[in-house]
Amino acid sequence: MTCGTFAQAAVVAIRHEARHLARRTNFAVIGNEEATALIAQLIGDRAAAVPEAQMIHHIYSYSVNTLLPVDVVVMDRFPWLFWAKDSIRAVLRRYEEEKVRRNVVVLAG
Repeated sequence: MTCGTFAQAAVVAIRHEARHLARRTNFAVIGNEEATALIAQLIGDRAAAVPEAQMIHHIYSYSVNTLLPVDVVVMDRFPWLFWAKDSIRAVLRRYEEEKVRRNVVVLAG
């Protein structure tokens, strides 16, 4: 019998299924702060106005955890950001691509 934390079990499961998640088995695990910093870096590369990185990460996390599309999350939970939904979606598309390119997985608490 093996015991461990939820995070340890998640990493083992993800490593086992890495190829199905577009990751190599030697992926790195990053947390919320690193994920937000990555989004901030991607925002810095854009000319369009977008909300702060922490807000975009919050929208993304809510979308992933509820299985709702980003547009639905923005409309239902953050309607004051409707003006930025296309830019948010574009940043998150680049965020997903960059996570694959860097071979990282985000384990959020």
